Amino acid sequence: MTVDDAVARALTRRNAPLSVAVGGHGRTGRSTLAAAIRARFRLPTVVADDEGPPPDVDLTIRVIGAQPRRCDVAAVASGGAMIVVAGKADLRGDPRALADIAAQTLGVPVLPVSGLLASVTVVPGDMALLRSDPVDPDVLRRFGVEGVARARELGVVSAEVLTARLREVSGIDAVAAAIRSMSTDIAAGRDRRMRAELRLAAARAVDRELVESALAGVAS
Repeated sequence: MTVDDAVARALTRRNAPLSVAVGGHGRTGRSTLAAAIRARFRLPTVVADDEGPPPDVDLTIRVIGAQPRRCDVAAVASGGAMIVVAGKADLRGDPRALADIAAQTLGVPVLPVSGLLASVTVVPGDMALLRSDPVDPDVLRRFGVEGVARARELGVVSAEVLTARLREVSGIDAVAAAIRSMSTDIAAGRDRRMRAELRLAAARAVDRELVESALAGVAS
């Protein structure tokens, strides 16, 4: 690898869009939340297992169930840029209270979020179906019991207004705020990874002194 290759690759990764891994144990709604983040924030997002996220991911969102498990405690303790979300909030009787209890166990804030309501987009044809009795099974699958109930509470509104309202009650905007609040930590993590990549290039390159010079100039 030449000095130009090493520096160009490091800078490309440093300036790339924010990348997110959504992790957690099964059946917590992590795939649905990942889909919501892709849909709402247009961020590259992958679903990670408990082996850990890919090494070049900027931010991990840990999705827990109604109560944190030992694997959740261990994941939070491992450090790194992380947001903890209590998933499937639309299925919980008091999602905020449960999230607060989980936060006491984990020692970090926990955000109750419904990935289902966050990712749904209402189209005009849905409006009559949402108020039909009995509710169409496909509508119930897409919107969930809470989404159908919210639609009926609002009465006659447009599909755009209902989409915005479901997003508001989903809790996904709190995730966006948490991501923004971590921008300094995320940038610092990118810098650390860039330095590590350039040091590795310096160790392997024939023109080692040139790469080390680039490391001093670019990653200081």
